Amino acid sequence: MSEFTLEGLQELLANFERLGGNSAEAIAPSLKEEAEAIMTDSKQNYVPVDQGILQSSGYVNDPETHGDSIEVELGFGGAAKDYAIVQHERLDFNHPHQGGAKYLERPMMAAERGMPERLGQRIWAEIGRLIR
Repeated sequence: MSEFTLEGLQELLANFERLGGNSAEAIAPSLKEEAEAIMTDSKQNYVPVDQGILQSSGYVNDPETHGDSIEVELGFGGAAKDYAIVQHERLDFNHPHQGGAKYLERPMMAAERGMPERLGQRIWAEIGRLIR
C-alpha cells in the first residue's frame, strides 16, 4: 500500500474554497498530463511494434467530470480495438521487434510510484495560476 503526506492541507483547502465550483479546472489538466506521460511511456517502451498500427492507435481523451469525480480515459484501439485487446492480454505471443503483453498496464503500474507527488505539484501550480 502506498502512503504519502500532504503538507499545507489547510492552505490547499482554502485555495480550493477560493476557486469555488472551479476546482475541477485545477485538477483536470494535471490528470491529463499524467495520462499523456503514461501513454508516451507505453508507446515508446511497451507496445508491440510490427507495422506500428497498434502503437499509433494510442489515445488520451480530455478529462470528463462526473459529479465529484474527474476521469481521463486512455487506451489503444479505435478500428484496431479487438486486435489491441488480444495483444494486451495474450502472454504467449512472441514479439520479436519491441514490446509485449500488458503494454498499458505495466506503464500504469510504474507510474503509480511518485504519482501523488507529481499530481500534487501540478495541481498546486494550476491553483496558483487560477487564483491570481
